[in-house]
Amino acid sequence: MVATEKIRAGITRYLDSEIMPRMPAFKAVAFGTAAALYLRRLPEICSKIPASMGITNESGYIDIEVIREELHNRMTHPVDIDVPMIGRITIDRDEIDKIYRYIMEA
Repeated sequence: MVATEKIRAGITRYLDSEIMPRMPAFKAVAFGTAAALYLRRLPEICSKIPASMGITNESGYIDIEVIREELHNRMTHPVDIDVPMIGRITIDRDEIDKIYRYIMEA
């Protein structure tokens, strides 16, 4: 189980290190600002996850190990995602592991 603050910090580091350096400067600033504003709301967003999913506890911590495991089980091939301001990015199991590591190291 991981606190939402740790998830936010890890995702921020992932975006700052892996995604934004590949973007033109203005796009990086615009996307970074939008991502930061969205990530500020992460505790509120996560608080709406139904307890019946079994990935949160009463303290608001998230079981990212279970989420990572389920993504691995279902992601049989790379998935393309259209992200506003960035364009199309491809996510695969290795990228999921990379995001997980950034969160755990935060």
